[in-house]
Parts: sequence; structure tokens; C-alpha cells
Amino acid sequence: MKYLKSFNESNSYDGDFAITKIKQKFSENDVKNMLKLEQEMWSDDYSVNNNGEAEEIVIQNIINWFEKEFDNDLDQTQESRLSDLIIANYKTFK
Repeated sequence: MKYLKSFNESNSYDGDFAITKIKQKFSENDVKNMLKLEQEMWSDDYSVNNNGEAEEIVIQNIINWFEKEFDNDLDQTQESRLSDLIIANYKTFK
């Protein structure tokens, strides 16, 4: 049944579906912790020299999870739209 559900859910890209599934998997706190860990890897003074690299990596990791979990290969436009949705739906990125 799991495979049938995954197949039915991944037939085409739907931004609302994607962000709903992402929010079910990654809480605000999860994303905040992911970002904190990534920032620590960049430098001790990331908050001063912030160019958004850590945020981009966390967002890409979330998108990669979605693509793998739902067997969905997003094109560049879809990834960009999903990235915008992630930024809009998580206070961590504001």
C-alpha cells in the first residue's frame, strides 16, 4: 500500500502538496536546528559574514528529501518555486 500511495502522490508536481509533505516531515524547530548546524560549519562569525549559503544548503537538502521521498525529479523552475514556498512557510528563513 505504501508504494501505491507514493506512486499516486508523485504523478506530477504540486507546490501545495510538496510544502504540506515537507511541513509534515520538518517542523520549524527541525529546520532551525538544521540551519544552526550548517551555519556552524561555515564559520564562527557566520551571522556577520552571512551571504545565505547555509540557508540555500538547508533548503536544497529539504528539496532533495522531497524528490527522493516522492520519486519526483523537479526541473529548475519547480525547484525555484518550491524554494520560495519553503522560505515563505518557515520563519527560520525570514
